[in-house]
Amino acid sequence: MLSRRLRLWIISVGLCLVVLASLGSVVAWALASLTPQWWRTVHHDEDARQIARTVENAVVTEMNLVRPTDPAYKPSPDDPAWTSARWGVVLDAGDANAWLNNRFPQWLANQSDGFGWPEELPEVQVDFDDGQIRLGVRVEANGKSRFFWATLVPDFDADGSLWMRARWVHLGRLPVPASWVLGSARNHVDRYIPTEILGLPETHLLIDAISGMNPAAESPAVRIPDGRRVLLLSIDPYRGRLRLTCRTELD
Repeated sequence: MLSRRLRLWIISVGLCLVVLASLGSVVAWALASLTPQWWRTVHHDEDARQIARTVENAVVTEMNLVRPTDPAYKPSPDDPAWTSARWGVVLDAGDANAWLNNRFPQWLANQSDGFGWPEELPEVQVDFDDGQIRLGVRVEANGKSRFFWATLVPDFDADGSLWMRARWVHLGRLPVPASWVLGSARNHVDRYIPTEILGLPETHLLIDAISGMNPAAESPAVRIPDGRRVLLLSIDPYRGRLRLTCRTELD
C-alpha cells in the first residue's frame, strides 16, 4: 500500500501535468489564431488590379516570344521537333500576391467550367525564401479568421514531373509537422476548414500534392496558341523573388 506522502506526491505531479497540458492547449490555440509574420497586406483596389494585369500581360508576352534555337539541340525521333535555348522570368512576391487575389479567381473560373471561388477564402498569399515557397490562405468561418500555410520545397523528378512537398504546415504561427496534418491525422483539419472548401476537388488535389502523394504536375508545361509549349525546367525561390527557368518546344 502506498504511503500517504507518496500518494500526495503522485497527485501533485498529476495536477501539474494537467495544468501544463491545459496551458499548452491555450498557447497553441492562441498561436493558431495569429497572423503569420510574413503575411502582407493585400489590396483589392484599382492600383492592385492594374499591377495584376501588368504581371499577367508580362508573363503572357514572355511565353509567346520567338526564341533562339538551343545551340545544343540535335533532332532525333525521341526529342521534340524543335527546342529553344533556356530562358527565364523573375517574379516578385508582392506582384504574385496582387495577381493571386485580383486575377486568379477569374482565371480559375475560365479554366474550370462551373467553378466558383469560395467566399470563405478571401485571401491567398505566397512568399519566397531561399529554396522554399510559403503558400497560405486566410479562411473565414463562423465570423473568425484562420490562417493555414505550408512551407513547400519545389523539386523536379528524373521524369520531369514537378513535386511540391510540404515540410511544415502552420496554423497561424503554430508549426505542425506536415506528416501529422496531411498523413494519418488529416481529419484534424476538419475542425478548422469549412466543409464547403474541403468538399472541393481542387482542395484534395492540393492536399495530395503538398503531402507528396502525387506530383504537383506530371508535365509542367503550358500550351500556347501557336502550337508551341512552354516547359518549366526549374523553380528557384530566393529573397522574396521566384526565378522560373523555361524552354519553348515544338512537338
